[in-house]
Amino acid sequence: MRSKGAEIARRYRERCDADPERRRKYLEKERDKWKKDRETGKKKGVNELSEREKRAKRKKWRQAKSRARARNRASALLQAETPPNSPAAAETPENQREPGPSRQRRQGESIRRSSKRKLKKQIEILEAQLEKEKTKTEKYKKRYHRAKKESASKSPRNGVKGKAFEGVRRGN
Repeated sequence: MRSKGAEIARRYRERCDADPERRRKYLEKERDKWKKDRETGKKKGVNELSEREKRAKRKKWRQAKSRARARNRASALLQAETPPNSPAAAETPENQREPGPSRQRRQGESIRRSSKRKLKKQIEILEAQLEKEKTKTEKYKKRYHRAKKESASKSPRNGVKGKAFEGVRRGN
C-alpha cells in the first residue's frame, strides 16, 4: 500500500508527463544537470572507473535489473490470474459486504484471544512452579549451612575440649 506522500508525488509526475512541453523542458534540464555533473567529476562513465568500482557498479545494475524483472513477472502473473470484473455481479445486493469486520478477521481475533489466555495460564503455572522451586532451594540451602555449621563445631579438637570442660562445668 502506498503512503499518501507517494500517491501525491505519483499524481504530480503523471500531470507533468501529460504535458509534452513541460516534459521536454524537464528532460532538457536533467540532461544539462548530467553534463554539468560529468564536467565537475561528480558522475563518471564506466570507462573512467577503476576495476573494483566497475565490478561494484555492474553488481548494482544486475541486482536492480533482477528486482525489476521480478516485479514484472509478479505483475504479469497477477494480471493473468485475475479474472475480469463482472458488472452484473457487482450490482447485486447479495454480493455486498456486510458492515463491520469480516468473518476471517473475527475468527483470527477469537483465536488470538484464546491463545493469549492459554499462554497467560501457562505463565501463571510456570511462575508458581518457579516460586516452589525457589522455596525448596532456600530450604535446602539453609539445611546445608546448618549441617556445615554443626559439622564444623564437631571437629576432633573441639570434641575433646568440650568433653574436658564438661566435667568442670558440672562440678566434678
